[in-house]
Amino acid sequence: MHYGGINIYMKLLKSKLFAISFFLLIWSLTVICLKYNLELLTYPIVLIGLGYEILTSEKKLKVLSLLTILGALGWCMQSFEAYMGTLIIFGSKPLAPLWLALLWAVFMSSTLRTMPFAFKNIYVSFIFGCYALPGTYFFIAKLGLAEIRSPIWQSLALDAVLSGIVFVITYLLLKFHFQKQGQGQLYV
Repeated sequence: MHYGGINIYMKLLKSKLFAISFFLLIWSLTVICLKYNLELLTYPIVLIGLGYEILTSEKKLKVLSLLTILGALGWCMQSFEAYMGTLIIFGSKPLAPLWLALLWAVFMSSTLRTMPFAFKNIYVSFIFGCYALPGTYFFIAKLGLAEIRSPIWQSLALDAVLSGIVFVITYLLLKFHFQKQGQGQLYV
């Protein structure tokens, strides 16, 4: 369906509100699958989310390479926390499950698309990262899908600092590799 030469459906798919809603749907379905011990269903769910993020971007190959790096980085962070025993998601000790790398990629892509201000500078990136994830892990721990070791404040503080570092690395990747002068934004 076209209106004035603009594909309305593609415009809707690229909207920020839809991107946020779609990520929340992917995240919620993942949580529901984990709650009912359907871990294998998380893979197609997060792959659908990842497919959406890549297909609706202007520079698909660059977005795919960035999300691969960010997914691996998030997975390494989660695996470190599982190894240390401070945050264990769905029995992930000693390593985080692989679907979590895909979910990290979808989360970071949604954040890049809908909240580019989070990557305005290194300080904003760190502060935003510190606040972005600890509350989520506290929530899924209340659902019984994660275990946060005592004292809880230390585990959440470690998660906040590590999340902040992931966001700073994302800022640096964007600044120095993926958005060189004249190449524009990854998401338009």
